[in-house]
Amino acid sequence: MEEVKNAKIIIIEDDIDITETLKIILQPHNFIITFATNPEDGLQKIKENNPDLIILDVMFGPEHKTLGFDLCLKLKQEKSLTKIPILMLTAINVEYPQFNFSDKTDNEYLPVDDFLNKPVKSDDLVKKIKTLLIQKESKWTNWPEKTL
Repeated sequence: MEEVKNAKIIIIEDDIDITETLKIILQPHNFIITFATNPEDGLQKIKENNPDLIILDVMFGPEHKTLGFDLCLKLKQEKSLTKIPILMLTAINVEYPQFNFSDKTDNEYLPVDDFLNKPVKSDDLVKKIKTLLIQKESKWTNWPEKTL
């Protein structure tokens, strides 16, 4: 697979253990990584850094609020940010298997470019990241007008 160096990635994740693991996995690939621990901070960092990719969790805080969904929709409604691909990395399907969220079946309210369930295998994560970076632009750039 084509090597993508110095790509800017913003990871929005509130679990410190997961962010530390992601650092270890992604460090050898020469990505420029910025972390945010909540969607509000993440949105600010996205606006400041103009990333090539966003990795977004769904559930935040001890109440497991699904704020990642809200941020995803907000990003796709803001024209200056809508082209940035989003990789959703979440445990929602593990913690709430009845939901069975997927970027393939739930795209009318989940306009993400790809989806990985936690815990994620490092090879799968890197492969998805590189694929989305090579893609360069979200398939949901014109969401909600564009459907797949």
